[in-house]
Amino acid sequence: MPEDWRIQQYTEALKPYIESAEEFHRAQSNPQTTMVPQDVYAELSRRISGSGSRMMWVEGPDSPGNPFLSQAALKAVDGVMNAGIPCISYFCKSRYSFAGSGRSGSKSALSHRDAAVVCLLYSIIRQLAWVLPREGFKAGKNLDGDQFAKLNGTLHSLPTALNIIKALLEYTPPVISWVIDGLQFTGDKESMGKLWNLITLLREHMQDSRRVSKTLFTTDGRNQVLVRGTTARERVDALGLVRARGGKAFPGAVYM
Repeated sequence: MPEDWRIQQYTEALKPYIESAEEFHRAQSNPQTTMVPQDVYAELSRRISGSGSRMMWVEGPDSPGNPFLSQAALKAVDGVMNAGIPCISYFCKSRYSFAGSGRSGSKSALSHRDAAVVCLLYSIIRQLAWVLPREGFKAGKNLDGDQFAKLNGTLHSLPTALNIIKALLEYTPPVISWVIDGLQFTGDKESMGKLWNLITLLREHMQDSRRVSKTLFTTDGRNQVLVRGTTARERVDALGLVRARGGKAFPGAVYM
């Protein structure tokens, strides 16, 4: 069995822990009612089409039940994929089916915010496995089957998940994009540090001269890890995000 296929088979066991809000946001998408300011739209467009690696965080208003920027993130994913560029994406949820139940076998059940970090890391692993090269890929010890077997949906599995992500990042395509939405739902006391470690890995990957890696974060509200992990030049303030009412467009805004 080719090495890349073997890794892909290992990730099948992660599927019970991978839940995303992407389909929900697509179902809720309404281009007649959701708008973003022109400057934010321009930044998103440059994010997709510009050359060179970069990281960007677009922060919108804290608006439970109205995830405005999630629609913009969906458009970013679609634009990247339509351009033929591999895109690793994840849309965080506020609640997870395996949180609070102890289904993972841990002594204490996961909070929903901890479960979001577990799900985010596992989803990244599964997606990275499907962009591995067929030629030139050789799995190291961090990609052995016994390492994947440790991914059991618990907080204790997060260091192993990060090690696997780090190993897989060595084999990403020459150009790759990342779109991660909803980090305001992630991270409790025990998992916040692992979220920081992930952003550190993505920044190191972005600085690798062998490839172009573009990362977009969108949040409806603040995330303290992104506050620490991004620079002022990498942030776009979308707190002035508006919604069309009565079908009338606002000056300087763009329908999504």
